[in-house]
Amino acid sequence: MADNNVSYVEFEEEDEDLELDDRLNIYINNRNHIRDLSKILAPVDGFVLTGALGLLYFILNTPKIPDSRIQIIYLNWIIDLLLLTSALMTGSIVSSIQSVTVKVQKPLVTKIQYIDDLNAVYTQEYEWARLSVILLIFGICAFIAAMILFSWNYLTTLVAPG
Repeated sequence: MADNNVSYVEFEEEDEDLELDDRLNIYINNRNHIRDLSKILAPVDGFVLTGALGLLYFILNTPKIPDSRIQIIYLNWIIDLLLLTSALMTGSIVSSIQSVTVKVQKPLVTKIQYIDDLNAVYTQEYEWARLSVILLIFGICAFIAAMILFSWNYLTTLVAPG
């Protein structure tokens, strides 16, 4: 049998453990990545929130009463989805801000304590940023569903006889 052109790297030396300074740099870089992600999330959340509230305002300000029962059901679904989108985007904004808030650090004596503290802060920031991303994804999905229903409802009112 052929070996499928697989090559293996053989190390002559044993793998060495990370030094404390290397670990510190890893945690600091990871925290910087979380902060960069949070800087991106807040404006995206704001844009989607503005779009959802703008469409909601447009729908609620329209004086036309729907003609059929189906259109009323569509409008109820659209309004519910837009309110859900707004709530999810608001939660994502709060989570994004929470992930970058300054944490109070206790007095440190050793590098090990500093690494433990950085690890704890990074874990907390990561969880808040992760929650923010999840809320953003669900909010965008709800907004897209609301836009599809709104478009479908609008197009069926244009095409409907009468």
